[in-house]
Amino acid sequence: MKSIKRLVMVTVVLLGFFSTPKVMTATNFGPVRPNFTEEKPPTYITFNSISNNKIGGAEWVFIRTKDVTGQKNDGKFAGKLNYHNVLPVKTDHSYMVLMLVSNDARANLKLNAKNVRASIEIPSTSSNDIDIKGIISADNCGPQNNQAMQFWSTTRLTGKNIKVSYVPGSAKYWTDAKSFNGSGFTLPDDLKSSEGTPLGYSSLNGVITGNPGQNEYVTFLVNVSGQKNLMGLGKGKEILLIALIVVILVCQGPSKNVGFGSLKM
Repeated sequence: MKSIKRLVMVTVVLLGFFSTPKVMTATNFGPVRPNFTEEKPPTYITFNSISNNKIGGAEWVFIRTKDVTGQKNDGKFAGKLNYHNVLPVKTDHSYMVLMLVSNDARANLKLNAKNVRASIEIPSTSSNDIDIKGIISADNCGPQNNQAMQFWSTTRLTGKNIKVSYVPGSAKYWTDAKSFNGSGFTLPDDLKSSEGTPLGYSSLNGVITGNPGQNEYVTFLVNVSGQKNLMGLGKGKEILLIALIVVILVCQGPSKNVGFGSLKM
């Protein structure tokens, strides 16, 4: 009964979260890897490689964003719909980014992924397109369960010369043990470091047991700002002001005191 309630809850919450092709090709994720189904999962540890996840389909593009301006950073809102892989954004708005985490190894093999960590990369520069990269890593992946691997995907925020910044203290982690119905785990800001932060299931011990369809989620907030205009005015007003200054200078004629020679110390 508990598993049925969970499936219903998460299906309602995240239906449509994944919307990628069922043929794995390198676009905004990596590495390119074999893909599987929930009916025929892998016999080794790999992450986010199922093509027909019951919550929404293909897993490999596993990071999405939605506008949460004015909302609480809690499970109730984190679990609602409207996440997008590519999202036009507005300046001075806040956004929630969600990452799927799933050890897809066949459940009856009870394969424990070790040192499972999550990290993110956010460009510090301004651009019309900002790609936020989510990375899931573990020490014992691959056919022999002995290969350290990183699985990554990106979500793109688009706008006019925007800058995106991580909100310190906003990162959370959601599992069946601490679900969207509760408070979740609070993750440290090490999430933004190159080594990332440990994940887990009932504790943040870095261990996740293989079970396709048992989805965990990382969420965090970002703020979007725009490039400030030269005088803090709108672009149109700045052009008018500059034009007015030029007209005034032309009407005044050339200054009699020109150059550094007129300066008094």
